Amino acid sequence: MPREDNLWTTITARAHIALAVACYQPHLDAAARETKIDELLKATGMESCQHTRAGDILRPGLSGGQRRRLSLALALVKEPKLIILDEPTSGLDSAAAAAITKLLGDMAARTSAAIVCTIHQPSAAVLAGFQKVFVLSEGRTAYFGPTAQLTPHMEKLGFKLPQSCNPAEFVLDLVSKDISPRETVDKMLAAGQPATTIPPQTALAPPVAATGLAVQTWVLTRRTLSQAFSDPTVYLVRMVMNACMISFFGVIYIESAQEVNPQAQFRLFFLWWVLCVPISLDLITVFLLNLELKTVKTEVKNGMYSPIAYVLSNTIVQLPFMFALTLCAILPAFAIGGWSFDNFFTFLISYACMAWAWECLAQLMSLMSNPVLGMLNFVSAWSAGILFCGLVFRAEDCIWPLRALVYILPLSWQFNSAAYDVFMPARYSDAELCTPGSTPQCTSFGYVCPNLTSLYCFGHTGAQVLETLHLSYDTLDSKDTRAFNVSMILVFAVFLKLCYGLGVWRATRATASLRSPPMAAL
Repeated sequence: MPREDNLWTTITARAHIALAVACYQPHLDAAARETKIDELLKATGMESCQHTRAGDILRPGLSGGQRRRLSLALALVKEPKLIILDEPTSGLDSAAAAAITKLLGDMAARTSAAIVCTIHQPSAAVLAGFQKVFVLSEGRTAYFGPTAQLTPHMEKLGFKLPQSCNPAEFVLDLVSKDISPRETVDKMLAAGQPATTIPPQTALAPPVAATGLAVQTWVLTRRTLSQAFSDPTVYLVRMVMNACMISFFGVIYIESAQEVNPQAQFRLFFLWWVLCVPISLDLITVFLLNLELKTVKTEVKNGMYSPIAYVLSNTIVQLPFMFALTLCAILPAFAIGGWSFDNFFTFLISYACMAWAWECLAQLMSLMSNPVLGMLNFVSAWSAGILFCGLVFRAEDCIWPLRALVYILPLSWQFNSAAYDVFMPARYSDAELCTPGSTPQCTSFGYVCPNLTSLYCFGHTGAQVLETLHLSYDTLDSKDTRAFNVSMILVFAVFLKLCYGLGVWRATRATASLRSPPMAAL
């Protein structure tokens, strides 16, 4: 168990243990699982706070001691024979630290598990809770043996424990070269260790069969879905923000709802804001998933589930919410912008695919060690998407390799599909159809605007408007390439999702290399 308690902020203590039981003990039926959960809650003293969320610095939840006990309960779900704890009393007051130590002793006696802890500056009560103590100095053994024999061992070497002094603090001072003379440290290290009786060896029980990928994915999907609703910052806040931001821009471009030629270009600008602004909120995804990765690393390394199950469950929950986010963005756009609902379904599909593509990019950026760097990289990619979507400047005006961004980033493909859905059903009554060449005013596309100059005349049909706009924005086209555009967006999204899965696998498999202790001077 690591030094820090890596728990899920919005999930209760009981839900934490239930998830661990489902993954670690797949052979138990529903009734046996509930019994197991109740036993662990009682053994760790968590019954009174079993329905309290773990919490964090921003949201109230379990106290420091309760979080430690919950982490211990999660470690005990596997019924291990050896538990290694890294500073389980760090950050706790003396009373809570003593209670944790007593709990460890009780669990060791009840489960016949060996519990090894690293403890820094333990109090006398904490030290007394351990059967054996191991004192290290400069990578060498200064003492290893029964806790009760620590004080007699020091007195035998000529170091009498002062009255009312904590034996742990006294021995740590003796073996510290920064506090005690070199001779004292060498004397402690040279004294070796007292003789200990080695207990008879017994065979360990075979490990319980691991949960399959399907069960892991199902359990994690339920947890991820619960987290999505219990933590509003994951999706719910973004849904509200999408609706508010698009409504704001819709009011600014309210006149573009009129199907008249002078407003055709403003309708295009409004569409551009609808496509670009909501995806900026994926910055939240970068930050939240970066924090979440710490807990995922702990659980994967503990064998609770595989990285594949985590990525699959995350994707299963993610996809429906992409449609929910899309609906919150495009419903105000269609209603305020006066867009025809004839192509609403195809617009919804393509927009949701684009939203998922940017969400996958945000997930990939969340793997960076520093979330701020991940957010900055996402902003850079988002800015590049806006610049190279085809509205700011034409692709042929970009130099290579920058021109490649027009074809790589999904916004240019979505811009084409969205413009087709918005403009094709429109009819602009202030323009008239004509036969090209019949009059000097009739354009080559077959329309004429009797009361408008050529600067504000784009066409009578949606196809004519798109062909005219194509002269300035080469991304737009009157040809129906929506299926191809969506395919390109999905290729981009799937590639990023595979990269994210590989990144999670590497992050959860990475371990620090062991280094040999410094050699003692001869």
